[in-house]
Amino acid sequence: MSAVAVVLAWFLSRGFRATMRSRPTPSPPMQNILTVCTGNICRSPLAEYALKRALPDRNIASAGVGAMVGWHATDEAQDVGRRNGLEMRDHIAQQLGLRHIQNFDVLLTAEAGHVQWIHANYPESRGRVFLLNHWGSKQDIQDPYRRPMEIYESVYAEIDAAVSAWAERLK
Repeated sequence: MSAVAVVLAWFLSRGFRATMRSRPTPSPPMQNILTVCTGNICRSPLAEYALKRALPDRNIASAGVGAMVGWHATDEAQDVGRRNGLEMRDHIAQQLGLRHIQNFDVLLTAEAGHVQWIHANYPESRGRVFLLNHWGSKQDIQDPYRRPMEIYESVYAEIDAAVSAWAERLK
């Protein structure tokens, strides 16, 4: 028996299988996406509804690390959203919790501080939490709460660009 045959027999006897010719199976797309900000009344709802428009076949929601539980999106966020084709009047803020960590494949946050908060409170989330601006500036998206409408418009433009980058990679 040749040396190659002996080595091959040894590998096969231990459960190794030849994979050189087999094609890797594509991993399933991320079906469950959560957007996260602080209060869940400005940035994350805008990102949620923009992602729903870009990826209509996915389960997309939003939550906050310090949510204004039960509140609707701010009037300014709803106005900016409406002007950009997003209808958010049914949005109700919710607090990020363990059920989100367990049920969502990826979490996209407005700020690096949100990533740190999620990792500190839910270490099992590591590897699934990213900045919304991960593919762009890698910078925080400023919080427009109680700021002028121009800030909301600027924030929406940044969110829209970030959502487009994510949607392109998640298709």
